[in-house]
Amino acid sequence: MMPEICLGSLLLFVGMMFSNAAGAFVGINIGTDVSTMPPASEVVAILKSNQITHVRLFDTDAQMLSALAGTGIEVMVSVTNEEVLGIGLSPSTAATWVNKNVAAYLPFTNITAIAVGSEVLTSIPNAAPILVPAMNYVYKALVASNLNYQVKVSTPQSMELLSKPPFPPSTTSFNATWNSTIFQLLQFLRNTNSYYMLNAYPYYGYINSNGIFPIEYTLFQELPAVKEIVDPNTLFNYDSMFDAMVDATYNAIAAFNFSGIPIVVTESGWPWLGGPNETAAKTENAKIYNNNLIVRVLNGSGPPSQPAVPINTYICELFNEDDRSGPVSKRNMGLFFTNGTAVYPVRLSTSERISGNATVFCVAIQGANATALQNGLNYACWEGGANCSAIQPGQLCYNPDTLQNHASFAYNDYYQKMQSLGGTCDFDGTATTTSVDPSYGSCIYSGGLSAGGGSSRGGRSWPSTTSVSCSGKRIQKEMADLNMDPPSDCSAGPKGDNLYHWVATIIGPPGTPYQGGLFFLDITFPSDYPFNPPKVVFKTRIYHCNVDSTGTVSLDILKDGWSPALTISKVLLAVRSIFTTPDPCNPVIPGISRLYLADRAKHDELAAEWTLRFAR
Repeated sequence: MMPEICLGSLLLFVGMMFSNAAGAFVGINIGTDVSTMPPASEVVAILKSNQITHVRLFDTDAQMLSALAGTGIEVMVSVTNEEVLGIGLSPSTAATWVNKNVAAYLPFTNITAIAVGSEVLTSIPNAAPILVPAMNYVYKALVASNLNYQVKVSTPQSMELLSKPPFPPSTTSFNATWNSTIFQLLQFLRNTNSYYMLNAYPYYGYINSNGIFPIEYTLFQELPAVKEIVDPNTLFNYDSMFDAMVDATYNAIAAFNFSGIPIVVTESGWPWLGGPNETAAKTENAKIYNNNLIVRVLNGSGPPSQPAVPINTYICELFNEDDRSGPVSKRNMGLFFTNGTAVYPVRLSTSERISGNATVFCVAIQGANATALQNGLNYACWEGGANCSAIQPGQLCYNPDTLQNHASFAYNDYYQKMQSLGGTCDFDGTATTTSVDPSYGSCIYSGGLSAGGGSSRGGRSWPSTTSVSCSGKRIQKEMADLNMDPPSDCSAGPKGDNLYHWVATIIGPPGTPYQGGLFFLDITFPSDYPFNPPKVVFKTRIYHCNVDSTGTVSLDILKDGWSPALTISKVLLAVRSIFTTPDPCNPVIPGISRLYLADRAKHDELAAEWTLRFAR
């Protein structure tokens, strides 16, 4: 486990790594304390579909490193805290580690950094004397393999390493207890042209400030003039606690007479769910913090004292670490559920952050399985609504007449039309995004992010079956509306590229025996939607009189009470309502209904037991 929020996490930026033209990027941590971690290939598919370009792994998981091969995603691997001692005492152990976990995967897996331990000085202080020696031995092993110019070596540290709160930043210094180790660390970073890794959580800064700082300051929200935060020594105005934390660390580094060492924030995030006393840990705050953090980082500027140095940042984290010990908040930092649906809307796409005329295209992966490619091509051109007229015989993009070429064209046309509505570039793992324009000759691919009009592909149009059906358009609109304004404690979206098959999640409401449970549901839309209702089935077992043994929900609006005016958002709200107000008068499991009416306390006890067993 990570010492603060993401220790032991497999940091992948929700790589959300997006990057801008100036080079700033946002990445993501992937925690390892996940009870149902998806296969590595599915994790990578989630990263790719969200255009993540940087990831940080908290170990060197072989399956993950292999799955990342060929993706171009920049990977930070980690020496675990348990491994630090052995490496710090033995150059040969360090060499073996580098050969096995780094050299063996390069150049196919794009490993660019090694994090030696995580918050070692504050989490295992007895290891302080061997931390920098371990970093030196790892670096020398990279030199021996001629990899030192590609792979940086550093070690993440927490804000607890500072001697005082990060305000005012100009007076902050490192805790004198660690002076010798800090000096050696900074000397190493300067000599190897590396960077300081910082774990910065304004969430903890806020809850530990006893109300000194307004929550708007931690969420990157504008403050009224009377509440502006100004350093009295430098007169720098700090718009956010995040910037103040980074600048405080820069000032602490400067106090040792070191300069030119940039800071990369290896962990930052906000929990979307907490215990009864963790009132700031809620979905709305997490959504505001992480979206504003992404926007702030990708503007490419640094903190007030270092305005030209971007604050590249890895968000904590990709998935909730439900197996973690400690407060509820530490188990609920994830941006995504393990099925790939978002916990809350996060603007991870680069589409709003690429400057100039930069464009992202979706193309078929070289060497992808031919059957999967054909299935993806069929979906894009039919159900997906891509305009595939240009790849018909005699048209501009027909040649070269290969499955790879035709799939790339169809995938990209689908992606450019559907990305803003939640469409992804995955197609069962046969597609990937690229900034390289795949157009050739007179065959012009849809420009997507920078296109200002129609393409010059020409050619006849396909029959009307290639356009999105009426039901598909309705589902797309509802998906867009849902992303903009999701129901409380609910999340839903297509499973893969199938617009008619969704996966949803509902968090058990407070004050019910289902409190804190995470319930997964399958939603299947009929071909004539919205004239007939969707089918909703609980995939997580639940003790409830209105849910049968197969998980099917018994609700009037999903049967005779259905109306085309209803939407999937209203369906989710109706399903969520059965958590708080069951209908024992119309049960599908009479035994549970009878117990609910005769002995409510016993009913709630059993429901809570099932929630703990199946939904945690």
